[in-house]
Amino acid sequence: MINTSLKVARHEFLSYVRKPSFIITTLLIPLIALAVTFFMGRQGDAVENSAESLQQQMEESAADATNRFGIVDESGLLVEIPPQLSTVLTHYEGQSEAEAALKAGELDAIYLVAPDYLETGDVTRIGRRFDFFAGDTAIVAQALSYNLTQQGDPAKLALISIPLPNVETENIGTRTADQVGGDQAEGIAFVLAYVLAFLLYTTIIASASYLLQSVTLEKESRMIEMILTSLRPIELLTGKVLGLGLLGLLQVVFWGASAALIAAFGPMALPALGDLGITWQLGLLILAYFLLGYGINAVLMSGLGALVPSVKESGPATLIMVLPLVIPLMFMATITEAPHEPLAVGLSIFPLTAPVAMMIRLAQGGVPAWQLAVSIALGALTIPLLMQGAARLFRAQTLLNSEGFSMKRLVATLREAA
Repeated sequence: MINTSLKVARHEFLSYVRKPSFIITTLLIPLIALAVTFFMGRQGDAVENSAESLQQQMEESAADATNRFGIVDESGLLVEIPPQLSTVLTHYEGQSEAEAALKAGELDAIYLVAPDYLETGDVTRIGRRFDFFAGDTAIVAQALSYNLTQQGDPAKLALISIPLPNVETENIGTRTADQVGGDQAEGIAFVLAYVLAFLLYTTIIASASYLLQSVTLEKESRMIEMILTSLRPIELLTGKVLGLGLLGLLQVVFWGASAALIAAFGPMALPALGDLGITWQLGLLILAYFLLGYGINAVLMSGLGALVPSVKESGPATLIMVLPLVIPLMFMATITEAPHEPLAVGLSIFPLTAPVAMMIRLAQGGVPAWQLAVSIALGALTIPLLMQGAARLFRAQTLLNSEGFSMKRLVATLREAA
């Protein structure tokens, strides 16, 4: 049985991995993310590229700025704030004073210039919220360039050209619950939650839908009759689930590697990306929940594929199958605002909604280890139980039947196979 199922898995994987639609989808999303990162980064550099001199750059930056920013210089470089930037950039003597103004809402971000800035270029940005379009990077860079230019030291030419080579970012309003004693995460945490939930939802549904498509196309073309003469239905089901699961896993790994590269190099173009907080532990959990989500939904889709005569007639039933994964997206705002309340916890533990709901909660932080363990264990136990039910549907009699799908027929088929 194992060898036969592996042959089916290999066939399914190779059949779909070569499809233009799969290749385009797999490559397109990282390219879009890269383009967005570059575009947003260019917005912050637009002032520098459009002006002919530092004076003009600072005048345009001040005119375009809608927020106020602070700077704390521990390197001794900052002798004065350029007059052109004095309305939008304030110099503070100490970090505590600057952070107090930040928390009071007087500033939108502060920059901490490290004591060894002239040697390392290290600067830390602390903001009140996550803001892709914040113009403070250009403003602070111009202020530092102005003071470096005033010193006229040729040895500092590299810093004059690129005054912010190493920027670490931190957002006091978007730290996770375990970092700030239960404060609700917002801003970048919401962005990260949305991205993780949406991508996991997309990959799970796409991979499971491939399985539904594979079964129904074989039924429509009558190939299923030939296939069932050489292998058992359960071998066919197992092979399809394994092969298309590997296909989805390949997509997740590729997107994950792309996200890691963007997170690593993106801050060069867009400093705010440095605060994403993507770790290898989060990567492992993403893979775990993809496998659980795919396993559950692939088995459900395979059972549906056994009951419908064609892809066209699977539409209404497919909506019912994917609804559990959509529910957490519908309640995303509620979950991000209260990630540890009963609704969020329940959705992240219930096997059918857990893959997407847990991604939203993980982005907020502070998920107890026991909840992760229970969620993963329940998901892992659900797959073999559903597999038993799908195996009852995945029989020659059902696969060769051309009747349309109905709940009455589903119940009757399960009862007959019991």
